[in-house]
Amino acid sequence: MQEKHLDEIRGYIEETLKDTLENVLEKRFEKLAYEMKTSIKEACCNSASEAFQEGIEQFLYTHEFKLSDGTIIQGRPMTKVMNPDKTKLLVCYGGLRVDGCTL
Repeated sequence: MQEKHLDEIRGYIEETLKDTLENVLEKRFEKLAYEMKTSIKEACCNSASEAFQEGIEQFLYTHEFKLSDGTIIQGRPMTKVMNPDKTKLLVCYGGLRVDGCTL
């Protein structure tokens, strides 16, 4: 009789551990899937936005526009400089020069 009770207890413990492990793995998988979805979405949006911005900048830089009063508008060369800890992007329009880590 005792062996039968021990087998029932083992079965109950195994079933409980299996259910608990499945629940934990399912929650972790859902969290990982959400994080991957969010990361991919942000990467795509950022890449598309940057490409669009660079395309407009390149177009404006290579074209000149004439206003009705004869004024010509032309893009100016610009330099983009990232600060050493890569937290800020400085856009320099004509007249500035990069000298090492300083402007």
